Amino acid sequence: MPELSLQTVVFHEPKPGAPDSEWEDGAGYRAADPGLGRPDRLVVLDGATTAYDAVHWVAQLVGSFVGPDGPAALTRDDLDGWFGRMQERWAAQPREFHNIYAEHKLQAEGSFATFLGCDVHLLDREGPHWRGAALGDAVLFHIQGGQLVAQLPTITADGFGYNPDGVFTRPSERDRMRSRLAFEGHRLQVGDVLYLVTDALAHWLLCAAATGTDCWQEVAEIQHPRAFRRWVAEQRDNGMKHDDVTMLRAEVAAGDVEVLVLCR
Repeated sequence: MPELSLQTVVFHEPKPGAPDSEWEDGAGYRAADPGLGRPDRLVVLDGATTAYDAVHWVAQLVGSFVGPDGPAALTRDDLDGWFGRMQERWAAQPREFHNIYAEHKLQAEGSFATFLGCDVHLLDREGPHWRGAALGDAVLFHIQGGQLVAQLPTITADGFGYNPDGVFTRPSERDRMRSRLAFEGHRLQVGDVLYLVTDALAHWLLCAAATGTDCWQEVAEIQHPRAFRRWVAEQRDNGMKHDDVTMLRAEVAAGDVEVLVLCR
């Protein structure tokens, strides 16, 4: 088998009329380090617009998850320990409040983001495969030969609502977060593509696939941020939710490709 690697790119588009600084999703990638036994790692998060300072909560989670202090593996115990560390770090940060309402929001509700993480093992003795963990309605779609072969979480088009699971800053939510984690995995081969997307695009893809639309080819053909922006605008005109839209695409390639392209 030839040496395999991931070719990764992130496209994103903020809410209609919003600047990039108000993009409340997040995405990240860490290349594999065989010497340390670390696989490639991918993550997508969707911060809640109604939460306190979701932009910074998402940035903290993304940076840690793909960094040296992220969970060692995507197991329930390792993720639970990481949740605790993230909550402690959040609570220790000094803050200045512009008004009493912001302070009350932090104390009463805190912040929140849906979470989708994936480790891609390309040099494993069990063969190339991915393993993912999810809390909420950001979705991983595994495409092989143009067909959907695996999905995490196994949400349907009518399963998207206003109160998804996710990663909270409040320690009181930690037991719930641990119990609600969903896991999945699947074998990989050259040419396979993983799409990690936030809820607006996930819902659109599931609806399009249900009607027989070749949505996987449609998103595979997007190669430039301007094309992604135009495409999202078209879908919003046709009913896509007016929310931040993020798509991390990772393709299994033969050869050595260690680059993340973040398209803005």
